[in-house]
Amino acid sequence: MSWIKQARGLKRISSRELAELCGKSQIYIQKLEGGDRDLPQDTADQIYSALGFNPAQVPFNTSYLLDELEGMAEDETVLLDYFLVDGIIYFNSILVDSGREEDGLVRCSVKSAKLLLKSQLTLFG
Repeated sequence: MSWIKQARGLKRISSRELAELCGKSQIYIQKLEGGDRDLPQDTADQIYSALGFNPAQVPFNTSYLLDELEGMAEDETVLLDYFLVDGIIYFNSILVDSGREEDGLVRCSVKSAKLLLKSQLTLFG
């Protein structure tokens, strides 16, 4: 359940703060993050709500997105879908550039996308 830790990092809150928001113990949250406990759907819903995310946005998959870019020409153009959390952009999917204007997407080269995603990976895991 490392997405919980990543989401906490993005929201800049501790496991103790998340536990308080969810009405759970800090140890329980830490066990969920470490994969030592199964995550019941009602607890997942509480965590999504406390962190201000929805299930479509998590789990985070930055490494997977970087893997998707492998083998693509660096000057090829892609679209990065994203969501904002407290003014921070978090990229969550890659789309093939259709050539038409797309609202709510960042158009960039594969080279730039890799740099953005590597930065995201460094910051948030």
